[in-house]
Amino acid sequence: MNDPLVISFSSFEQATEAHRALLDAGFDPDAVQLRVQEDESGPVEGNFLVGNGRMGTGEQMTVGGQRLGPETPYGANFEEPVWRGSHVLMVMPADDAQRSRATTLLQGLGGHDVNAAQAGAAPAA
Repeated sequence: MNDPLVISFSSFEQATEAHRALLDAGFDPDAVQLRVQEDESGPVEGNFLVGNGRMGTGEQMTVGGQRLGPETPYGANFEEPVWRGSHVLMVMPADDAQRSRATTLLQGLGGHDVNAAQAGAAPAA
């Protein structure tokens, strides 16, 4: 059996689109797994515990009816959470031909090949 093809996606929408493309192409549902990697610490940016360490943008903002001054870094740190690489699609190809077919189907869908990145190659998907 081949090593799994592991593709990381930044958005759930991209990951589910890739998952659906493989299933629609006839891949065995047991050989295609979508996992969402999250934990209690929150997103990569907009972390609800510690923020992003950015200073304010100089703009006035209102939070919970309270007007905050331009020195308040709330918006730069907490307002727009960003999840990165938290959606992992694993494909267990039966052979090299199926691996090649999966790689071709996933090209252009916004994913990053984790194995290729670990090997020092450019992301393929």
